[in-house]
Amino acid sequence: LVVKPFGVRELVARVKALLRRSGSHKQEEQPTQLSAAGITLDLTTYHAMAGGERLQLTLKEFELLRLLASRRGMVLTRDDILQAVWDYDFAGETNSVDVVVRFLRSKIDEPYGLTLIETVRGVGYVIR
Repeated sequence: LVVKPFGVRELVARVKALLRRSGSHKQEEQPTQLSAAGITLDLTTYHAMAGGERLQLTLKEFELLRLLASRRGMVLTRDDILQAVWDYDFAGETNSVDVVVRFLRSKIDEPYGLTLIETVRGVGYVIR
């Protein structure tokens, strides 16, 4: 409990103390690779591999693929994807997500004979 008025230094010191006690300041070990349907993503180098070959993906394509692979089986709405990949809320209609999905499909599905990203009509996209 911090009683008003309080100094910023006091607040910072208390938050740091709470973090030390809870252990929340320590980073949990995050996976460095994700795999889905024969595609492997290296999260440290931003490389994607399929069939032993490196895929030439843009940053947005990689981030979208990473998001869908990390939430495999979950249907993500276009708004969810916009928030996570583009990092903003967009109130109107946009086809940015659809365009990047189309580019990913042309780079993955067609050359490697996969159906990686499924469209859930009226909802969004999923990797199963």
